[in-house]
Amino acid sequence: MSQNKVLSLYRTLLRQASQYDNYTFRSYAQRRIKADFRAKKSVVGLDAKSAIAFGYEQLDLLRRQVAISKLYPGEKSVMEVGRK
Repeated sequence: MSQNKVLSLYRTLLRQASQYDNYTFRSYAQRRIKADFRAKKSVVGLDAKSAIAFGYEQLDLLRRQVAISKLYPGEKSVMEVGRK
């Protein structure tokens, strides 16, 4: 798997996670994405292909979750009150 595809997946996941309206979900998703990519950075071969496939599955899941979160917006968190 090329490094460009991995970086593209990483950026896409982070971009999608940043679209959560809820601060808690958004920060959790971003932390998990970063931690998972750090943990898998030395994986090679078939394990790397399965990790990338898992990443794309998670991207699809994240897209659905973000769409649902936009349908049912909640109140802003204390952390977001001053955010523009």
